[in-house]
Amino acid sequence: MREVKTSLEIDAPADAVWRQLVDKARWRRFSDFCDKDPAHPIAEGRTFTFGLRLLGLPPIPIDAHVIRLVPDRELRWVGKMPGFRGEHYFLLEPDGSGNTRLVHGEQFSGPLGELYDVLFHTVSVHTYATFNVGLAMQVERQRF
Repeated sequence: MREVKTSLEIDAPADAVWRQLVDKARWRRFSDFCDKDPAHPIAEGRTFTFGLRLLGLPPIPIDAHVIRLVPDRELRWVGKMPGFRGEHYFLLEPDGSGNTRLVHGEQFSGPLGELYDVLFHTVSVHTYATFNVGLAMQVERQRF
């Protein structure tokens, strides 16, 4: 199994980060994830569709099935394409001083999982890190 993993310290408590993270309608403001159905909230057991833009190409539609949702702590979904399965995750780790460490990544499996990792690892790291910074900016902006 291959994995892309990023992290960032955010100057805000986990509940503030969580509110921004699960507000899919705001993703478009700071990310290459473009939600196709922003009116439907993220909920465990539900599926939502978003587009992932890589390398400036048109968005790739992905159906994301939410497999774990622990408010203020963890969000996981599974996206599948032929020959490929990705388990995408966000972990929020409070540091005890009012800040939150965001861990954002994806585990790839399936016959094409290794190929995806070889071809898109660097792009994925950049895309996820950009999402992290954009999320942090949104959250920190709300505090002031």
